Amino acid sequence: MNTQQELVLLSSHGAWNLHGSAAARFSQANDYLGYLSDRNYSSATTRAYGYDLLAFRKFSSQVRPLSLRPASFLHLPA
Repeated sequence: MNTQQELVLLSSHGAWNLHGSAAARFSQANDYLGYLSDRNYSSATTRAYGYDLLAFRKFSSQVRPLSLRPASFLHLPA
């Protein structure tokens, strides 16, 4: 599955959102873009952040998945 071909950034009345068959998997990204619009960020800023999210998605699909271990906290003297 090629997510890049399934996601595009489109504008509707100055609000930018991810659209396409894979967009449902990235609803939090659209929520964030909507938040930026609601906070009156410029359309150009919201567009740039949207393209940054697409670039990050492309990058994250090409790198080897990270193996995460539970974090442990060290006791540090005050």
